[in-house]
Amino acid sequence: SMDKAVAINYDQTRFNVQTKLKKPAIIGSQGFLFLLTYLANATVHITRVTWSLLKPEIKGRYSLRMSSLGIIDCLFLFAYSFGLIFNGQLGDIYKRKNIIFAGFLTPSLSAICISMSGIRDSFFFLDICFLFIVMGYAQAAISPSMTALLSQWIPPASQGKLMGLWSSNQATGRILGVQLAYCLQRYLSYKWENIYIVSELLTLGFSAMIVGLNTDNPPFSTDKTRALAQGQQSIAMTISAVLREKRVIFYAVIAFFIKLQQYSLLFWRPQLVRDGLQCSEKNKMFIMFSYDAGFFIGSLLMGYISDKFNSRHLVLVSGLTSGIVFICIMLYNMSSVWVHIIFTPLLAVALGGSLILLCTSCATDLGTTIESETGKRAVTTVLGIVDGCGSLGGALGQLVLGFLAGFGWRSVFVSLSLAVIVLFLIHISERTRRYAISYAVFCLIT
Repeated sequence: SMDKAVAINYDQTRFNVQTKLKKPAIIGSQGFLFLLTYLANATVHITRVTWSLLKPEIKGRYSLRMSSLGIIDCLFLFAYSFGLIFNGQLGDIYKRKNIIFAGFLTPSLSAICISMSGIRDSFFFLDICFLFIVMGYAQAAISPSMTALLSQWIPPASQGKLMGLWSSNQATGRILGVQLAYCLQRYLSYKWENIYIVSELLTLGFSAMIVGLNTDNPPFSTDKTRALAQGQQSIAMTISAVLREKRVIFYAVIAFFIKLQQYSLLFWRPQLVRDGLQCSEKNKMFIMFSYDAGFFIGSLLMGYISDKFNSRHLVLVSGLTSGIVFICIMLYNMSSVWVHIIFTPLLAVALGGSLILLCTSCATDLGTTIESETGKRAVTTVLGIVDGCGSLGGALGQLVLGFLAGFGWRSVFVSLSLAVIVLFLIHISERTRRYAISYAVFCLIT
């Protein structure tokens, strides 16, 4: 038993030394994996923004109502939300890169079928709804497995800022998607179905490259996680067992409210800027762009701060507190152009950075902690539940805010303020609860 203890201590010491010897920067095969997964996940957002940009052409060509296209989006979001919750466990049972490839392949085939319906001029609404449900549910398998896989190749001391940098693929995908659709439509006169096929072929190409990667020996993982990466069988926690962990429910509820706010600003901001502000086109474009820029900066900044001070909780509380202040200021000055110019990027930094930190580093840390306590695989299950509940909040929020928008934009911002305040109250510790309640009541009264 003495020799066994010495062997265990030696293995642990060797792992610690190897971890310390790794530089915070990602180099070699780690850098290639980081870049490849970054671009692959960006193609997912390229296809999403491409569909959004092609809606006017689809609406006019097939005489559809905007409400019909809204139903398609809503079905996709709900399927994606439930897919995250139930598909997250797959990454704890099977080889993660295979789950990622399946998550890319199935939605791409569904999207190609949608494009073929346009080529054959047989665009049937119910068929398209079914294909988008399949696309959303299958696509949800990508994010938890990819985040868990990437976290094993990133030094723990740099995980917050590097995962924040990696999460900027959302903004990158949206920007590239706009440029791709514009160029194909303007210079090559492509129709919507051809543009959609091109975007999906990009996704298939990057997903095929991921399958060819050797991910069997992640440098920053324990023996248990390395065994799963090498395809060995491992016991995974069931979804019900993970949900019995109070910390998972805690994070899931936070994600529900913060994504409700995030999706609301993402989907409704263009209409607010267009209809609610009297300013030049230049200022409107700046306000539109500044939110994505703030989201990018916030994900990097909050990840860096959480690594620097080794405290995810403190950074989240700070971000949520700042979000309350910024959104209340915007609520007071709804018609002021300068208020929107100044506080739109600040709000994106505070709440966008908090969202990325919560759904990547915080959820990964929690899943790793649960694994060490139970001895069972749980990282991707936790990631899926947290992110899935967040997406569910975003989907439900659009139904509610679509109704409230009829009463004016002030009612929308009041609802978002209440959501952020509730989110803040949920996140704080028991010691500071009575002080935070007083602060929230003050915000509501003012």
